[in-house]
Amino acid sequence: MINQKPLGMLTSLDALSYAEHYNEAIKYDGLDASKMYSQNYLNQYRNRDGVNQEFYPDVNWRDNYFKKVIGYKDTI
Repeated sequence: MINQKPLGMLTSLDALSYAEHYNEAIKYDGLDASKMYSQNYLNQYRNRDGVNQEFYPDVNWRDNYFKKVIGYKDTI
């Protein structure tokens, strides 16, 4: 039998951290600054002010899909 346990899980980022790291990568790569998220947008997202929660949710999908649950066995 092969042991197929993962060696580890990557640390995920929330939406704001992703946008900040994206801006940093654009800056250091010397790419077009117009592709960066604006500081105004980042501030709105940070405060969740004026951000449409339906279209731009900040969901930790990994935690939602890989919840630890008590074992369940269905008997018929």
